[in-house]
Amino acid sequence: MTPPSNKPVAREHFKSLDSWRGVCAILVAVHHFLLFSNNQFNGKIFHSLYLCVDFFFVLSGFVITYNYNNRIANISDLKSYAIKRIGRVWPLHVALMFALLALIMTVKHFNIPSPYTIGASPTTYDLRKFSLVLLLTNSYGFFSGGWNLPSWSISAELCSYIVFAFAFMRRAKLQYIVLITIISAAFTVGLSNDHMNLTANFGAFRCLWGFGMGSICFFIYDRYQVALRKASSILFAIAELSILGLIVCMLNFSVTMQGNTTAISYLAPIIFPVAVLIFAFERGLVSKFLKMKFLIYFGNLSYSIYMVHWIVLLALSSANYIYKLKQHLPAYDAVPMWGHLYWKWNLMENGEFFQFLCLFLILVVLISHVTYHMIEVPFRDMASRFVSNIKKNKSIGLISQ
Repeated sequence: MTPPSNKPVAREHFKSLDSWRGVCAILVAVHHFLLFSNNQFNGKIFHSLYLCVDFFFVLSGFVITYNYNNRIANISDLKSYAIKRIGRVWPLHVALMFALLALIMTVKHFNIPSPYTIGASPTTYDLRKFSLVLLLTNSYGFFSGGWNLPSWSISAELCSYIVFAFAFMRRAKLQYIVLITIISAAFTVGLSNDHMNLTANFGAFRCLWGFGMGSICFFIYDRYQVALRKASSILFAIAELSILGLIVCMLNFSVTMQGNTTAISYLAPIIFPVAVLIFAFERGLVSKFLKMKFLIYFGNLSYSIYMVHWIVLLALSSANYIYKLKQHLPAYDAVPMWGHLYWKWNLMENGEFFQFLCLFLILVVLISHVTYHMIEVPFRDMASRFVSNIKKNKSIGLISQ
């Protein structure tokens, strides 16, 4: 396969893919909610929803390659790109880290044990890890996960942004991308003791694999999109439903009945690019549903939803020990898991389960709405203005010379 020409691709906005990002963020939040509660819905598929993170990686690879593969030609372009990407992801991470620090200080003040038992070991909120996680070094295997645990994937994505930006600068960019992807897949399989469930323990390789597959997916889309658009809408409708069925099967067989991962999970970075390629055309019935405004808005909030939900989970669990809320939240059960004793919400009664799940998701979406508009958008725009000013000043300098 030869790379596409350097002619700029007409800019599209993939609304259905945006919606998928929001859906996956919510599914990851639901996964963690189910994982740390005793309920009647903890089936194999729900245990494997952690693989939605790999859909993020693939989707990021597709979108970043679509937007930047012909726009990074030198170190100056790379710097501008890096500033924009850091301005996109880091400010919210910083804000949530200090919010979590405040929560942990409150926990210690009230002698509340819950965040140390729900989803965390006693070393998770070790202050020595705080600066390391703050600097997003938590996907390189230097230390075990800590603080806002989902942020490991942001660390991994930031690594992928830079690695693939160097590949974009090469003449034979597609060959470099394929090479990076193959090497990353090999390291993921070789380093993991839990199949695809590689996180703080070298999760950067897992991300590079998925990101690379998404990038390759874009080149396929770019090369064959004219021919594929001639296919009938019925064919796309069948393709969308078929890939969804395949994903469900993959999720179902990616874990055992006991919740342990299987080698089937390695199919995630292979199946998800096919889904991205199909839904990029937005021709099927599922795509039409995904283009509904509320789902697109969830897509806009997806980064906030993904980053906020863990803190909301911990805050709710901590609230059990505050007198005014104690009698309005579920009780806890002590459950052995991962070699430790963890506390899980007792939500075996279906009515209480759905009420508390709704409360959790509503809080996550409301807080994400605030963080999106007050942190994400302002700092994203600030980074863009900063890059524009640098380019403007350089242009003025060249003219004056």
